[in-house]
Amino acid sequence: MVRALPKAVLLSVIQVVADEKTPLHRQIYTCLKTAILGGQLDAYLRLPSSRDMASWLGISRNTVLEALRQLSAEGYLETRMGSGTFVTPDVPADLLWERSRSASRTFVASDERTLSMRGESFRNTRFTARRKTNADYVFTIGMPALDYFPFDIWSRLLTKHYRSASHALLDYDVASPIGYAPLREAIAEYARTTRSVRCTADQVIITNGSQQAIFLASQLLLDPGDAAWMEDPGHPGTHWILHTAGACVTPVPVDEQGLRVDLGIVRAPNARLACVTPSLQFPIGGSMSLKRRGELLLWAQNNNAWIIEDDYNHEFRYNGYPLSSLQGLDASSRVLYTGTFSKSMFPSLRIGYLIVPPDLIEPFAAARAIVDIQSPMIPQAALNDFIREGHFGRHIRRARALYTERRSHLLNEIERILGDAVEVGNSDSGMHLVLWLPDSASDRQISADAEGAGIEVLALSNLYFGEATRRGLVLGYAGARSEDITRGLVVLREILRTAHVASE
Repeated sequence: MVRALPKAVLLSVIQVVADEKTPLHRQIYTCLKTAILGGQLDAYLRLPSSRDMASWLGISRNTVLEALRQLSAEGYLETRMGSGTFVTPDVPADLLWERSRSASRTFVASDERTLSMRGESFRNTRFTARRKTNADYVFTIGMPALDYFPFDIWSRLLTKHYRSASHALLDYDVASPIGYAPLREAIAEYARTTRSVRCTADQVIITNGSQQAIFLASQLLLDPGDAAWMEDPGHPGTHWILHTAGACVTPVPVDEQGLRVDLGIVRAPNARLACVTPSLQFPIGGSMSLKRRGELLLWAQNNNAWIIEDDYNHEFRYNGYPLSSLQGLDASSRVLYTGTFSKSMFPSLRIGYLIVPPDLIEPFAAARAIVDIQSPMIPQAALNDFIREGHFGRHIRRARALYTERRSHLLNEIERILGDAVEVGNSDSGMHLVLWLPDSASDRQISADAEGAGIEVLALSNLYFGEATRRGLVLGYAGARSEDITRGLVVLREILRTAHVASE
């Protein structure tokens, strides 16, 4: 005997709300699907007519029909000519939920759900791109002055290309997955003239930020088990990229002259790769001396090794001229050079670049295409115009002047508010500086207390991969207004007093 769905049961199963953002037909669909999978509506149960359902629910018949059509298309209902609409008996048993748990069932992972060895390395990775603990970006690292960026010009350039873009610019660029050719030419020219990089446009690969550039390099240059040098302290993102590539990451200490090449040779003489920030060491500042650069290049040449030069923040040097790149000194084509516009313009732009030796162009182009085919083309075209029309150069000059003011304000206020409780590290370049703390202080606890107070100071200890040899706090200043910097230092002073670092 065919059972029909009573009106009372229907109204208990289907509950629609007229002012919900979800359309009514979608609400009906979801309610009926949930009831079928949860066992409230059994197989062969006949639904009321669409006219009766609409009348009982107080909605239009077309709305009900749209929901029923979707459920029928997905196989939850079946319609028999002259007999009506029924719950199908063909729903696989594995899809049916226990009546007692219905839609609120809890999924429990089993031990059999294993990842690959590389997948497990991602599971154990501590992703550290935190944003943001404070609305005013007080001491947030890597945040430029967004309120000073010429978004009016940027918007105009984007709009121009979206309105007039050719089909070729809107399609996959299968002929050149490494990026928009005019932009690659502009970047090659910029790198040659400002950084003394030796390259052509063919060597420039557009990436989604420098993070993707380093990821590509690690995949193509490293085999699992290969040793890789990493500056210690250094950038967590680079460390975890090397880790997930299966490398044996070797922490190599840095000092005021940069990477200790001699210690790297002692710890892992046959390393396959070295990742360095020679123009502005992250996070403690300073630049690699010419002597160390020569030692590093000689080691790479003699050991058939590679060097990734991350040249972030090179635009912002406040005393003297920007230093030339390591790549420009490389006579044996061992250096892969990467840069990004995320820090100089705005973070979500996510346009970076990797400049590779000529003999690596083809494999890197193939890898770039496999990862995600290409970066979005319209922003690349807009960035090309932004550079060629002189807007980028003017923006960098204005930003450098602004950051000089904010840096000076920060240094003066540190002396006034914090006094001799801290020691200021190298501050000649970049968008942040380090406050050195006494060895007895816990920079991690101070960082946690600061986060609770609404400001963001990064504990230097968290940026060591070997043993942390010094304690300190990393303070970004480029994205914060002067008054917010002062306010943040006052808060930090109270935290340091609680930690018995600053005097009363």
